[in-house]
Amino acid sequence: MTTRTDYTDEEWKNLKAAPLLAGLFVSQAAGSGPIDTIKEASAIAQSLADLVKKGSTNQLISTMIDEIKPKEGEAVQSVDAISINVKNLQELRDAAVKTLREAAAALAKATPEEAAEYKQFIQSVAQRVAEAGKEGGFLGIGGTRVSPSETRAIQEITEALGGAA
Repeated sequence: MTTRTDYTDEEWKNLKAAPLLAGLFVSQAAGSGPIDTIKEASAIAQSLADLVKKGSTNQLISTMIDEIKPKEGEAVQSVDAISINVKNLQELRDAAVKTLREAAAALAKATPEEAAEYKQFIQSVAQRVAEAGKEGGFLGIGGTRVSPSETRAIQEITEALGGAA
């Protein structure tokens, strides 16, 4: 079992930022309208809130939960601060993939079970975001649940994490 002290500050920052950046990457890949963008952002927040509520026996994830769990009267904090300066989807993609690769590299310190569960959580955030809104429809009619660009983004996330979770 690994704990926070097994990781450098940079590794820990990447491990904490990866779920949020994966969700943002999928959300922006679709080029959704304002309503679906709100649904997708809500899916990211709900994924984190569900994780905090459910908890985990995985020491790595449990430690992350302890850090993002809200104190009384506060909202869930996904990360202390993510400082990315992106101007377009390509820059967001590059930042997300870099963070995911660095998080995956840091997982070498985790047990195989911890690493697999962490990667599965990232994948579930990405999938949940992709399924949050319909792409290509009009006023909620028609469209597809997961667009080809979202599918490609999820594939890139999987590859950045080192393959299937």
